[in-house]
Amino acid sequence: MQEGNFAKDYDVFTGKPTQEITHYDEVHTGKQFEIARAHWCKDDPDVFPLPLVAFYDKTHVDVFGSLSCSPFIVWPAFFNKDCRRQQAFSRVVGYVPNLGYGKGKTNRQPSTVKQQGEHNCLRQITKQLIFIMQKGGIHTTDMGRKVRVMPWLHIITGDNSGHNDLVGHYNGGGKTGHPFRDCKCPFHDLDDPDPQCELVTTEYINHAKTIVGGLKAISKHNINNCLMNVPMSDLQSGSLGNTPSEMLHVCGTGIIKYLFQTTCDIVGEKKIQNERGNRYPSSRNL
Repeated sequence: MQEGNFAKDYDVFTGKPTQEITHYDEVHTGKQFEIARAHWCKDDPDVFPLPLVAFYDKTHVDVFGSLSCSPFIVWPAFFNKDCRRQQAFSRVVGYVPNLGYGKGKTNRQPSTVKQQGEHNCLRQITKQLIFIMQKGGIHTTDMGRKVRVMPWLHIITGDNSGHNDLVGHYNGGGKTGHPFRDCKCPFHDLDDPDPQCELVTTEYINHAKTIVGGLKAISKHNINNCLMNVPMSDLQSGSLGNTPSEMLHVCGTGIIKYLFQTTCDIVGEKKIQNERGNRYPSSRNL
């Protein structure tokens, strides 16, 4: 808890920016942050906001994947980006073991049963946040000031498969139902460059539960979700709004610069300059 570790232009005791927000940068500059802070902390001067960035994904520690587990890791979002990249600023709050070990191909569980087992394990982690909120926060002294720490899950990072497991969505939803977990777009609209998405809300899912086959129709498992009633930043869509699409698989982040470089090599930078008389940026600068 040193001032140099905190996000720029952020008051850790109030959760409010110290400067006018003009562009997206640290976590607190996002549109959803103030909504969540105002809901969970109000303007109580004794409350210390603790927004958490979480990560959940399976990790293999052997060649065959038998020795695997899924850690649930959190970082306080008020630390700056450089700090959040360091392991010392993270905490593992629980592990989910390899629940499929020993099942074999002839003894596979139905997907809903398998997911419920995973959520039963995760619930032992997430229910702690519910308990803390019900007790009015964690009473402690922070930087010489008595406060009540109020935590909530602000963002849960991971890959699409892990996110689908967390929210109880079918992996590989196919061409029926809702192919993507947080919107109602049909399969044929997924490549629309200007999609008009209608987001799935908690109310929408609760209504589907009252209809025979309603959850299946929207590509959701009928399970007791580990994130139910957990304090989160999205007050309308709940866990669906807290699990944004990860860019690595969705948009190829990390290889885009190589795509540009290859394009320049194929087309030919000098040829473009000669034909159009314009200087295009070198692939080295992309």
